[in-house]
Amino acid sequence: MASIDRHYFSVCTVGYKQSGGNPNRLLREVGINPSHLDRPGWRGSVEAMAALVQRISQEMDDLCLGFTPNVTPVEAYAFGVQLAIEGHSVADGLKRMIRFSNLVNQDIQSKMTEENDGLSISVELGFPELDPDHYFSEFTMMSWHRLSCWLAGETIPMISASFDYSRPDKYYEEFKYLFPCNHIFKANRMCIKLDHHILHAPIRKTTASLRKMIYSAPLELMTIPSFDASLHRRIRQLLVQNPAQSTSDIAEQIKLTTDQIRHHLRSEGYSISKIREFVRRDMATHWLKTSNRSIEHLADDLGYAEARSFTRAFRRWTKKSPSQFRKESIND
Repeated sequence: MASIDRHYFSVCTVGYKQSGGNPNRLLREVGINPSHLDRPGWRGSVEAMAALVQRISQEMDDLCLGFTPNVTPVEAYAFGVQLAIEGHSVADGLKRMIRFSNLVNQDIQSKMTEENDGLSISVELGFPELDPDHYFSEFTMMSWHRLSCWLAGETIPMISASFDYSRPDKYYEEFKYLFPCNHIFKANRMCIKLDHHILHAPIRKTTASLRKMIYSAPLELMTIPSFDASLHRRIRQLLVQNPAQSTSDIAEQIKLTTDQIRHHLRSEGYSISKIREFVRRDMATHWLKTSNRSIEHLADDLGYAEARSFTRAFRRWTKKSPSQFRKESIND
């Protein structure tokens, strides 16, 4: 049910197109009509996005997707992660992977800095003009975070993320879910800061885990892995079952006070409102595509006091009204 805004489907193919590839062919091969990318509010599945990135990297044999002059062979990733899982902590594993990546392709350089309250990873492209939409630099920073979560087998909170450009209003609604933390724009470098837990978190992955991850890559790294016991995962599962339930209802089911929930979610880089909005957005788009329920019925099921509140939220997510979105989905 998870989905991704059309913006990312468009910009992830820029490097491939600059190298002479035909993005429309790949889009069709993963089940996407290229014309949908011109529709405001259109969203595709995470699975389709992962398949598209996988097709580009395999066809080009380049993990950098054509955004750097030199390529990083696809097989290099498994070798680098194997080095990482041999580290004595997640931070050490990342340090190994970063050093390896910097040696394999000097067109993109990452740097890790340990600090008292966390760990920072900065990313610098040698040829930023090849990444005009900042897709690859954002994807790289996000990938470092997801890899740290995968190595730890739990969510490592992202404390802040800095970007050397203005706030991307065009796709900010999506952007804030990919970087669930404090954002700093017009900074002097591209950088994410991860919680201090990463400095001593043990690596819980093995060579067998690596084989499974590589098989499904990059899908597994497009989501934040975590233990089933992580609080945000448990709350998301409860809200998927009933998105209308209150924070008090959730607190009663998981045997925590509302203050405890807020505290624990903050440590994981989440909040009840963020989780609820994400669930509502994905459920709303799914129901509008697959059911005949009225807008009023949908609003009630999603926990909105009135239909116009749901419509305002839906316009913020997709730039369209629920009725417009449904009509276009039927005509697909």
